[in-house]
Amino acid sequence: MLDQANAIVAGAERASQTIGQNLREARRQNDVVKSLCLDDKLSQLEVAKLTASERVASLQGSVGSGNTEAVDHDFSVVSALGVRISALSGEANQCIGEEKAAVGQGASLQVVFAPAIPKEDTSSLPSSPNISTPPVAASPVI
Repeated sequence: MLDQANAIVAGAERASQTIGQNLREARRQNDVVKSLCLDDKLSQLEVAKLTASERVASLQGSVGSGNTEAVDHDFSVVSALGVRISALSGEANQCIGEEKAAVGQGASLQVVFAPAIPKEDTSSLPSSPNISTPPVAASPVI
């Protein structure tokens, strides 16, 4: 668990450095939109990285004291922060116009149309409205 938690913090540090480089480049190009977007993602990432680092320190203390409940809790928090860090990294890529796809090598897209879809043009078919007569309300007076 400690190794995974430390790997999450290391990944956050790498992401922080990459986003920081992209932010400096956006500022150099005077791209205000990218700069604002990247600055926001970097700020959120720094908070997540700091919190993850604190939780890893707490996790190490919990492991040392043998407190399994605290170990589980701290690791759960670090894992959730790892997911958030990954999402922020992807959002930062979108700031600079790079989509991050989660597909493997050699991935392909297959489109299958449902057999119930008509093959002919149905736009010219009559569209008769389904009109129903509402029920007549009974008199409230008896």
